[in-house]
Amino acid sequence: MDQGEALANYLAITGEEEAAAIRVLELNDWRLEQAVNHFYAAAAAAGADGGGPQQPQPQQHLPSIGGEDSVRAPMATKVRVCSLQQKPG
Repeated sequence: MDQGEALANYLAITGEEEAAAIRVLELNDWRLEQAVNHFYAAAAAAGADGGGPQQPQPQQHLPSIGGEDSVRAPMATKVRVCSLQQKPG
């Protein structure tokens, strides 16, 4: 993921101002997941000492971080097991 894509995704996820987003991404070597974790950890710490919002509100529409080629977790499935043996009778 290039820096422009990381910035766009970070802005969409956090709702931060662009200048602040660039600072956080630079601090985290432009690693999006690490930068987002940094944002929420800082917001939680600020909320704990009364210096900021209690919980940051992410945007409604979140971009696909991995793009079209990313792999999602498998879907949960329900399996029904039937016994083919006849009951003694």
